[in-house]
Formats: sequence, structure tokens, C-alpha cells
Amino acid sequence: MQKRNQHTVIGALLIIIGLTWLFSNFQLLPPTLRSYLFHWENILIGSGLFLWIATDEKRKGVFLLLLGLLLGADYLFNVEFSILDFWPLLLVFVGATLMKRAKLKVANGPADTADAGDGVSDFALFGGGDRVFNHPLFQYGQLTAIFGGSNIDLTTAKLHQEGAQIDVFYLFGGSKIRVPTDWTVSIKATALFGGLSDKRIVKATSINEANPQHHLIIKGIVIFGGAEIVN
Repeated sequence: MQKRNQHTVIGALLIIIGLTWLFSNFQLLPPTLRSYLFHWENILIGSGLFLWIATDEKRKGVFLLLLGLLLGADYLFNVEFSILDFWPLLLVFVGATLMKRAKLKVANGPADTADAGDGVSDFALFGGGDRVFNHPLFQYGQLTAIFGGSNIDLTTAKLHQEGAQIDVFYLFGGSKIRVPTDWTVSIKATALFGGLSDKRIVKATSINEANPQHHLIIKGIVIFGGAEIVN
């Protein structure tokens, strides 16, 4: 959505919140309605709706919306339960994500043929290490870190003429990814309580010498974790 439309949505939300708060201060709202409106879970619901409708972060918006509805189910739907009852869903989510990534790995091919020189793959579970990849035609990669992480060195790798893509999944973990100075890096990952930071030192000479074909895209999901991109 364009920034102009985003500003319109944010402005409308602020007006609605302000008027609702004002009416509540003067006891102009029914007590039942006030009991529904003034719950902290509504912050998650409102944020999720905004991200889902007004931005490109739709997956993050759906997550926050569902989380808000789940936490507020006791007063929204008159259902009594403990959020701790649902913690096994985290295992289900992680398992489904790993299975999906395994299928993507087979479908993309290069990640399964890393020894042939076109893909990288690293899986860190409660640990990690230092990995150096010097593939002459790097095109695809998968980095998975669960309660762990690795240092990934790509400074001696050569990108495929069509560029490359790395798919990441970090859960309470992360990586440090080192890339050459002439690579262009785009971060398109969805982060929940985490993030990916581009900490490269890019000089003016490096920008002028950058090859437009040297384009690396980093996608995936980051939950309570993160990564640093350095050179």
C-alpha cells in the first residue's frame, strides 16, 4: 500500500481511538462496551489488522491478529483457558516449517548440490560453528538456527549471473553472514520479536564499483532471533 494510504489509515485509527477514549472519560460509552474495548490484547488485534490491511507485512499482521484473538478469547468469546495450554503448537509450527523447508530445498536443487558449487546449507541446533563457502556459482542457500547459530563467510564466493537467494529460519538463534563489498543485499524476511541488521561498511567507491548482477536476497522467518550482514 502507498504511504499516502498508510497515513490515511493511521490517521483514521488515531481519530477513532481518540474519540473512543474521550467518550469513555465522560462516561458516554456503555459499561459493557468499555469492558470490551480497554484490554491490552486489543493492541495486538489493532496492530495485526493494520499490518494485514495497510502494509506488505501481511504474515506478521495475521500472526499478531491471531495472537490477540487467542489471548483475548476469554472476554471476546467467553472461553476460559490458559495460554500455556497451547505451547505444544510451537513444536507443531517448528516441525511444519522444517518440513516445508526440506521440500523447498529439494525443489530448488542448488541447496542439495552444494558440493557442486552452487548452494549453501547450514543447520544449527543448540550450537553452531564457522562455515566458509567459496562456490563459483552461488545461487541458493538455506540457513536454519534453533537455539544456536553459525558464522557464514561468503566473501570468496561468486554469485550466479542471475543473483542469489538465501532462505533463513531463526528461532531463538541467528547467524552472522559475511559478504563481499561489491554485493547488493536486500532483506525481505519477516521478523517477529527479532530482526536482520545490515551492518556492512559501504564506502562511496564500493557503491560505484558494485555490480548490479551481484544481488543477494535474504528471505525467511525470524522469531526471537536475528542475523547480522557484514563485509
